This record gives sequence, structure tokens and C-alpha cells, in this order.
Amino acid sequence: MTLCSNCRHPTFQPRVDISSDAINAKLRSEFGSSSYTSQNISDILLLCDRDIDDYEVEVARLRSQILYIQTQQGRLKHHKQNLRSLLSPSRWIPNEILSYIFELACDRNLLQDFPHSSPPTKLTSPIITYLPAMSMSMVSARWRMLSLSLPGLWSQLKLEIALPKTSQKFISMLKLFLERSRDHPLQLQLDISGDTIDTQHLHLDMLARNAQRWKTLCVGGDLMIRHIPEFSQLHLPNLEDLDIDYREEPVSEEDIACFQWAPKLRSLTAYAVVAPTSTVWQRLTDAHILAYSGQAEKILEECPNISNLKLSENRYECMPSMYITKDIVYGHIPQHRY
Repeated sequence: MTLCSNCRHPTFQPRVDISSDAINAKLRSEFGSSSYTSQNISDILLLCDRDIDDYEVEVARLRSQILYIQTQQGRLKHHKQNLRSLLSPSRWIPNEILSYIFELACDRNLLQDFPHSSPPTKLTSPIITYLPAMSMSMVSARWRMLSLSLPGLWSQLKLEIALPKTSQKFISMLKLFLERSRDHPLQLQLDISGDTIDTQHLHLDMLARNAQRWKTLCVGGDLMIRHIPEFSQLHLPNLEDLDIDYREEPVSEEDIACFQWAPKLRSLTAYAVVAPTSTVWQRLTDAHILAYSGQAEKILEECPNISNLKLSENRYECMPSMYITKDIVYGHIPQHRY
């Protein structure tokens, strides 16, 4: 007899006595005509079917109760976890300190769009781990509010792009970061490959429209910056640091001349043998370039404000071949090598 778990009354009364002793005794001893008539057996079989159906209903009801209890158990575990999170030490960190931690953790946000080839940076973790600003804004309401109030987190971008085609998803993500960075100076790393093919590129156009916010720029990849129409004759009033290092092609003076409208440019790293002719060189105070020691005097002549000059004869050298500082008297350049 099955009892109801709530009222403890029988859920149904079985119709058939399932004690096997009597039927087993008859199966062992009787032969020929049985004491049970065929009609009696048919009636009992019918009652068995009805009892089986009732048991099926009861099994379904009990399974439903088990599922409900398991669901309640899961909700209780989740509630317990939420209660423990209220004791997390991070909840007691002031916003000022937490903001500083966010800035240290968010050194760059990687956006990739390489649909037909392998990107320069191989991802070994989920993509969200390469977007610290985005991941921090998804932890909690407090972290989201705090991360959105720090435009500097969204202004550090590393973009790896394969032209000519660019996905709408990449453009939307870039637009989101530019909007959330608001008016904060941008620190950009650009790795651009492919061919422009005289088509308009919305993502490059968005970057060009924000050129007045560029503070540091590192350019790499296979596509030279002089071949990007969107970046020609840009006005860069806040650009201070420039690093150009193409994967295969050398940096030319034409590439450097693209930044002649950068009045605050003071630092240049260019891994190429260059002949300093543009007005860009006259503003530099720090430079690390690929050149031979014999070119040092020419470079110093074109860079009257230089205070630190590093010359490397090989782009893969760990240390520069020559390191000249502002205390060196012009005209007397030591031929010292590390």
C-alpha cells in the first residue's frame, strides 16, 4: 500500500493480492482443470492492468516530487553561494583602490579580425580573457559601474586586422570601445595585413576620426602606413610616442613623414635604416632606430633636441649598438659598443 507523502493516506488501494505463495503452490501441484476458471483469471488480469496503470501514475507523481526537491536543493546551494559572496574581501575594497587595480590589470584589449588566416596573436584562452575591460564590466553591477566610469580601461587597444574585408562584429566591438573610452587619450597597437584595394574601411575611418586622441601608436603587420588612405595627413595633436616595426618591409622616411602633423611627438622607434629628413626628427627627444654607427652624426644634426639616441645595426639585437645621451658633447661621439 502506497501512502501519500502529505496526508499519509493511501494513494490507492491495490486490487490484486500479489502474494506469490498461493499461486506458486497451485502452479506446482495442480494439473488439468484449475480451481480458477478462465473467467476468473481474465478478471484478475484486468485488475492487474488497472493496478499497473495506478502504479505508473504514482511513479510519475513521485518523480515530479523528486525533481522539485532537487531543484529546491540547487536553489539553496546557489543562495548559499550568494551569501558567501557577501563576505568576499573584494566587496570591502574602496572604489579608489579597486580602480587602481583595474588600471593595472587592463594593459590592453585585443580585438582580432582575421577571417581567412591565422592572427599574429594565437589565443590560448577564451577571447574574453583578452578583453579585460569587457570581462571586468561583466562581474557584478558594482564592477560594471566602476569600469564604465574609467575610460582609460577602454582606451588601450591592440587591433589585429586583415584587409580588405572586415566583419560587422569587429566594427561594432571597436565602436563600443571607442564610445566607452570617451575623450581619454588612446594607446593603440595596430597590426594590419592585406590590401586596401581602394575600398572604404569603416574601422580605419573610425580610428582616423579619433586621431586627435592618439597618444601612443605602435604600427606593425604587412601593410605600410603610407599605403593606408585613411591615415594620410592626419592631425595628431596629442601623439607623443611612435613605434613602427613592419614584419618584412623596412620603414621608410615616407612612413615617418605621415606624422609631420604631430607637434607633441617626442619618442620614435623605427626598425629601419632611415635618412632623417622630415620635420618630425626636429622634435624628437628619444629615438631608437636601425642605423649604422657612421650615421650618428647625421642623425644628431637633424635632431637638435635629441637627449637619448639608441642605434642598432640589427633589429634583433637585445641591446643597441650605440647609446648616446644628452651629456655627450656634440662632435665627440664615442664608438662604444655593448
